[in-house]
Amino acid sequence: MAGLVLFIRSAWRAGVQIGRSLSVLGWTVVALAVVLVLLLATCAQQSAKDAKHARRAAEERALELDRARKADTKASDDRLFDIQVNLNREKERTDAVSTLPDAPSSPVQRRLYCVWLRDQGTRDTDLPADCRSDRRGQAAR
Repeated sequence: MAGLVLFIRSAWRAGVQIGRSLSVLGWTVVALAVVLVLLLATCAQQSAKDAKHARRAAEERALELDRARKADTKASDDRLFDIQVNLNREKERTDAVSTLPDAPSSPVQRRLYCVWLRDQGTRDTDLPADCRSDRRGQAAR
């Protein structure tokens, strides 16, 4: 584009009148060349816009993936913590059941053991028969 401008400027200074020396076919060629240059400039500008948009979309996608990775990491850490807590509770329940004496105990001791088991989160169906709730929601005695 700059070369064309320089050529026209130098030709004008030299006294050559471009307008009189070109025929209709020449003007058509010049018009087509100008249209082609404008078309290529527009395409280049649109291509730059598209590349910029694609770059932004890629950056947003990378940020989204990074956030998702962080969320996955946090979720896996939470699951690991929950598993550890559940294993500790299960061990405490097992230990509490294993500490029950084989010999019959007093009703007070049985109630205390039942309270310990309930506090540790033992389900009603996993409790010994003496500790299970009856229909009214009261502990059996």
